Amino acid sequence: MRSTADRAGAIDVIFFTPAVGPIGYPISAATNEDADAAIAFSAQPLRQLADRLQPRLSVGYSAFYWLPHAMVGYGSMAYAKLMLDMLAHNDPRRFRIIRGGTFRSPATRGIGLLLQRALKSPPHAELKELGARYKATGGKFSDFFFNFASEQENIAFGEFHMDDHRATDREDLTKATLMMLRGETTAPGICVIGDWIWTEEQMPELDREVFKIQNEVLKRHGLA
Repeated sequence: MRSTADRAGAIDVIFFTPAVGPIGYPISAATNEDADAAIAFSAQPLRQLADRLQPRLSVGYSAFYWLPHAMVGYGSMAYAKLMLDMLAHNDPRRFRIIRGGTFRSPATRGIGLLLQRALKSPPHAELKELGARYKATGGKFSDFFFNFASEQENIAFGEFHMDDHRATDREDLTKATLMMLRGETTAPGICVIGDWIWTEEQMPELDREVFKIQNEVLKRHGLA
């Protein structure tokens, strides 16, 4: 039997979805150690699989990690998504991303639970501000945070679309995935939030006060 390396090129497309790493605190508080832990599980394997299997295309799932709702709780995971973004924008012939909006899932519930716990004694200014917003609205924290995320998506992108904002669901992500599979775009990324879907040609502008260790992380992983 031939080894996996001997069968390079036999796989057409890889879709990589794992997302595990230290979360539930502001991106600005992420350490190099946390970033490396997130990248080791949630980004680096895609590059390793692409190098070993040599598929036509390797696709990672990213997020709108620079928006306010993500900045307050995405922690080190932002750097894993940043690495996926950099792979796609540096070499779109081999790598692409699908950037999905917030949708209800075990992952978003997990972030919500961690944030709710952190609000009991918030050590960061971003969490204190989030706690104040929550107290002003009341209700279940999970509903508050999901609505907060939707609001921030609408503020960021609503003016560019005719349809009203709605939460992203699995069917929306499927549409973006099929666009990638059918080769309907050669852009580094496809973005999808509910009915809104568009291609991405440029990296997002990141706040250096939030992404404090960006240059160190990218340099350490050979992307800067």
